[in-house]
Amino acid sequence: MNALIISIFIIIIFLISVMTTMLINVTKVVNDRLKSLFINKLEDYNNLIELKNKELQNITSSEENKESNIEKEVYHVNPIIDIPSYRDSSILKDLKKINEKFDFDNQNIILKFIQKNYKYQNEKHYNLLNSLNEKLYFDIVYEVMLYQSNVQYSFLKKIASKEELKYLENYKKEDFNILEFKNHIENLIDQNDQTIYVRVGKKEENYDHLNNNIKTIYDESIIKGIKIVYQNKLFDYSL
Repeated sequence: MNALIISIFIIIIFLISVMTTMLINVTKVVNDRLKSLFINKLEDYNNLIELKNKELQNITSSEENKESNIEKEVYHVNPIIDIPSYRDSSILKDLKKINEKFDFDNQNIILKFIQKNYKYQNEKHYNLLNSLNEKLYFDIVYEVMLYQSNVQYSFLKKIASKEELKYLENYKKEDFNILEFKNHIENLIDQNDQTIYVRVGKKEENYDHLNNNIKTIYDESIIKGIKIVYQNKLFDYSL
């Protein structure tokens, strides 16, 4: 019995020794392979660095050559002076003549215009026209105009106030058209508008302070002077 136990113990020790030896050998092989792989990778990395250094040197050399060429080109460039057209003496003379001949006093023009042309209109009349026009908005007009003339006229009689009906009655035609009537009302609004629109050629120019009914508007087409729009008429005092 003792001999059997001793034999088993010896076998176990032998197996452990064999396994240990195998493990050591495997570990050594793996380490050798890892070292070899690391060395190969390191060599590849070194080769890559050398290649990049060569490329960098080539780029640097190329840039230096370009700079050298640029310096040479710049050295040989002849300066050209381009004189703007507005510096032309003939143009300057013409401009001076224009300024002397057309010396506009815009403020004086506006004040004289108001004195001569401004007509006080009844605000109630103007407000009634606007009120009626607001009822004739786009969708309504283009929907109603598809119907017969008498239907269009009847529709307007329903939406217009008693005071607004007089414009409808004065306009009444055999072939009534709501769109034409709307255009008629808008023309009346323009003709009775109390606002004096002063169009100017400078953005900083403003004449609103001269009269409560003045509205200044910038107009890039104006070189000198002003344009006045009043009651659907244009009064041109400009270049």
